[in-house]
Amino acid sequence: MSRYFQASHIAATFGITLSQRYLRFLDKERPSVGRTFAVLPSYEGAMPVAFDGAPLESFFRGDLEEETDQDHPSADEAELGGAGGWIPLATIGAEEPQFLVVRAAEEPCPVAMWEHETGDYVLCSSTLDAFLASLGKTAKAAKRPKAKVDLDKVRALIDKLDDVLKLPTSARRTKDLEAGLAKLEPMLVAMPPTLTMDPDDATVPGMAHYTRGLVLRALGRFEEALAALEEAQIDGRPKNVSPQTVVDLLLHDLDRPERVIEVCARHAAPTPLLRRTWALALLRLGRIEEAASHLGLIVERQVQATCKLTPATDPVAETARRKALLATAIRDYANARQLDASDLLARLE
Repeated sequence: MSRYFQASHIAATFGITLSQRYLRFLDKERPSVGRTFAVLPSYEGAMPVAFDGAPLESFFRGDLEEETDQDHPSADEAELGGAGGWIPLATIGAEEPQFLVVRAAEEPCPVAMWEHETGDYVLCSSTLDAFLASLGKTAKAAKRPKAKVDLDKVRALIDKLDDVLKLPTSARRTKDLEAGLAKLEPMLVAMPPTLTMDPDDATVPGMAHYTRGLVLRALGRFEEALAALEEAQIDGRPKNVSPQTVVDLLLHDLDRPERVIEVCARHAAPTPLLRRTWALALLRLGRIEEAASHLGLIVERQVQATCKLTPATDPVAETARRKALLATAIRDYANARQLDASDLLARLE
């Protein structure tokens, strides 16, 4: 075995603790898998992949060794190891800048492809087992990794948890939420990438992450809920699956108005609800002028939209109605946080 593929060298080079599943791959599977074919994102048809050779070794050598003409073209470009956890797994074709990576510190060892054009990791398989099973000795024999989860069962569990979330708080509700969460979490690990799904199924991962976040929030596990909603992995990329739920969680449960403003500011055209939460965060920080500006925009745009949709609407009455709704939200939030909102309410009138 090349010294570059020894477990101690890999762990030290990339700063991670290797999982038992990856150690088994190094010891039992990598030496024999060699060069084979895989169906990958962005490519038409199966591509040859190599789990050995000088181009792959160039990722593992470290900065102290000299470059050679056999180095992989992307060996110095991708951010590997560390917090992200991705390390090289195999090269693609003869001179392709893309290459395969694996999260070797995680027991399922998800597999992804580093995309040269975007610098993103695109998920190929949620487990190393499924990826290895999909390889073929010929291009024709290669196939997409099979999901290890029944998506219909995921949908059914999501629907059941949604029903439980609507119930009043009780010991039974808590017990049912905890039981449902225990079933949902392994399903998320085994979820296939949406790129390999039928379009009708592609919304399931996002729905599952969202439901998990709601359940964690209902159980009072606010930090975990935030991670589930804001950093959910979909096709190998962190994605905020529900901005409005995230800012509500940040504002009301975690009391982090600065983060609320940060999330809202990312949106070029915030929804009225998002902008209202933005205004409440500004109120929390005492930035009354900015909060009033956001509230004014909400009223103006909502009245315009309503009048356009229903021309018979009285703009004056509609303006008063919209302001009253905002005033109620402001008072509720101010009372919960013991804030003086009189200045902001006066500006709204």
